[in-house]
Amino acid sequence: MSEENIEIPHIGFGTFIGNEHNKLNESQRKQTTINSIIIALQTGYRIIDSSINYNNYECVGEAIRRSGIPRKEIYLICKGSGNKQEIDDSIVKIFNCRKQDIGKGYNYIDLYLIHHPVFNEEIGFENWNILKQQKDEETVLNIGLSNVYINQLNKLKELVDDKRIIMPHVLEIEIHIYCQEKETVDWCDENNVIVIAQSPLGYANIGMLLDISEVKEIAQKYQITESQLLLAYTINRDIIPIPSSRSLKHIEENFEALNIKLEEEDMIKLESLNTNLPLTETAQNAKDRDQ
Repeated sequence: MSEENIEIPHIGFGTFIGNEHNKLNESQRKQTTINSIIIALQTGYRIIDSSINYNNYECVGEAIRRSGIPRKEIYLICKGSGNKQEIDDSIVKIFNCRKQDIGKGYNYIDLYLIHHPVFNEEIGFENWNILKQQKDEETVLNIGLSNVYINQLNKLKELVDDKRIIMPHVLEIEIHIYCQEKETVDWCDENNVIVIAQSPLGYANIGMLLDISEVKEIAQKYQITESQLLLAYTINRDIIPIPSSRSLKHIEENFEALNIKLEEEDMIKLESLNTNLPLTETAQNAKDRDQ
């Protein structure tokens, strides 16, 4: 099990800008990112999810400073390889601080996730142990994994049982009604690992999920939007969704999913839509590696 119980808000805000914004120049993309994060924080979101691959850490930091929300109320998630230099550079970029001030005051990362680690006898857990050292030094408060599935998790568990590594606090993977990952979620429940849902609305395939007849029917029953229903379904499974949006209307609507309680019969209907097939290339590649 994880070494400790941790508290994380029940919905987060994703900062990745996708292909739908390809027409924006670099300056416009940065401003769009900053503005959307500020709106999300002022709406009530407290998780901000980013990654070194998004190339937006400076935007995340500026948005946090301009939002008026105290840093201690914000749960910042970063993702990468787990390399110490990479983590230090991430903190410097986000908080515009000197290297000697890393870990001081609020210059820390609440949760750091390693992308695509491989846990076996040869490779994979060196950076995980480096990340554990960062946790001990309190530059990173909690540690977890991103895009890891059941076979790798079982290998990880063997290493944990042998006391070679510690159990992650969090696992972040693609989860939505078409890809519900019940086996992986059950594993996390059994091992006290919190699950965060990437792409809870299907990312570029959002239209396909929103157009499902059962989704429309159930959303109408509760007089909510289809997006709110999909997010509420994830939250009702005790999974933390990380939706992304650049629209004030959608940012606010998505946040309201926190207050929607679904009846068991509707949860069962939505569960029946599962195909366990991811819709993003990132998740598909990760699952292919897990075979």
